Amino acid sequence: MTGIVISLLLVGFISLAPVTSGSSWAIGAFLLIFTFIYDSTVGPLTYVIVPETPSSRLRHKTVVLARNAYNITCIWTGVLTPYMLNTTAWNWSYVLHPSKI
Repeated sequence: MTGIVISLLLVGFISLAPVTSGSSWAIGAFLLIFTFIYDSTVGPLTYVIVPETPSSRLRHKTVVLARNAYNITCIWTGVLTPYMLNTTAWNWSYVLHPSKI
């Protein structure tokens, strides 16, 4: 969790710097580091915790509900993330760098 927090904080702090090719590469690199750490540590835990938490009578229904909620969240995140990373999509470049507009 510490590695995840550090990589996301670095992405946030790098985004405060002027937009250059180097800062974009650095943000991309730290997002890849975040993804690697998450996917190799806490990410897969959901597949273990969800089926073991409910009673055996409700296990199948709980797994189906959890999986559907996860898929809906992934669709929502997959649509919103490109807009959040693109500085011109939601006019976030003005918020981050008001002098550039």
